Amino acid sequence: MTPNFYPAGIVQPMKKGFGPRVGIAYQATPTTVIRSGYGIYFDNTNTNELQFTRTLAPLYFQASLTNQFVAGLMPGINSISLIPPPFSVSAKNRVPYTQEWTLSIQQDLGHGTLFELAYTGSATHKLWKRYDQNQRVVNSTNGFTLPGASPFPAFGVGMLTSATVGNSAFNGLSAKLEL
Repeated sequence: MTPNFYPAGIVQPMKKGFGPRVGIAYQATPTTVIRSGYGIYFDNTNTNELQFTRTLAPLYFQASLTNQFVAGLMPGINSISLIPPPFSVSAKNRVPYTQEWTLSIQQDLGHGTLFELAYTGSATHKLWKRYDQNQRVVNSTNGFTLPGASPFPAFGVGMLTSATVGNSAFNGLSAKLEL
C-alpha cells in the first residue's frame, strides 16, 4: 500500500475472479448414468445500483444561474431546515457470486422409457442490499407504537446505504419420466 495515496474509486475492483466449472458423467451400468456438476459464477452489477454510485460524495449542489450575486447561490447550512438524505455505498462491497451444483441419476427402464431424479442447489453471497441508516427508532409504551426520533435528525428519512451483505440459497429435487 502506498502511503498518502487515495485510490481512484470508492469501491475497489475485484482482482480475484476465479470461477471454475466442472462436470462429470459416469455410466454405472449400461442403463444407468450419474451426472454431477459444480460452478462459480460472478454477478454483473445491475444498472439500478450503478446509477447511485454516480451521485456519491463529494456532495454536490445544483443551482440555476440567474442575475443573482454569486454569494446568494449557495444557501447557508443554517438556513436549510432539512437536508436531503445522501445515498452511500459501502467501500467494503465485493462482487456478488453464486455457487451452483447438481447431481442426477438417469435410468433407462426399457421400451423407450427414461426416469431421472435430480438434485440442484445454489448459494449466492454478497448480494446487493439497501438499508436506511436514518430509520426512525420505534418506541413502545403500553402496547402502543409511537414514532421515535431519527439517529440523524438534520437529514430526512431514506438515508440509504447500498452494501453487498445479502445471501440466498436454493435447494431443489426434481423427477422426470420420459415415455
